[in-house]
Amino acid sequence: GTGDRRQRLDRSFAALRARENIAVRGAISRLTGIPGVHMVGAPTLRTGTICFTVGSLTPGEVAARLGERDICVWSGHAYAWELARALGIRDTGGAIRVSLSPYTAESDLERLVTAMTSIVSESIPD
Repeated sequence: GTGDRRQRLDRSFAALRARENIAVRGAISRLTGIPGVHMVGAPTLRTGTICFTVGSLTPGEVAARLGERDICVWSGHAYAWELARALGIRDTGGAIRVSLSPYTAESDLERLVTAMTSIVSESIPD
C-alpha cells in the first residue's frame, strides 16, 4: 500500500469497520425476520455486538441451545444492571449477546440465523 504507516493503519481499520458494519446489519436484518426475535436497543453507531431476546425463551435457554449447536454466545445483563432495568430486560434474564470479530465469516452468521430459526420453531407449541 501507499502512504506512511499511520495512513495504512487508518485505511486498514476503516476497512475492518466497514466490513463489520455490513456483517452486523445483515445479521440483524436476518435475525429480526425470525418471529419472536427482538433486538435490544437501536444504536446509531453500531459495533460488532448484537443483543436480542426471544419472546418465548429466556436468554439462558437460547444460549444453551446455541451452545448445543457449537455456537458460542453470551447471555445475561453484561454487568449493565441499571441499563438492563431501563431497557426492561433485567427481570427476564437480560439478553443474548452475539459478538463479531474480524474473523467472523458469513458462514458463521448463516449458521447463527439457521440455528435461531430452528430454536424458535421448536419452541412454538403445536
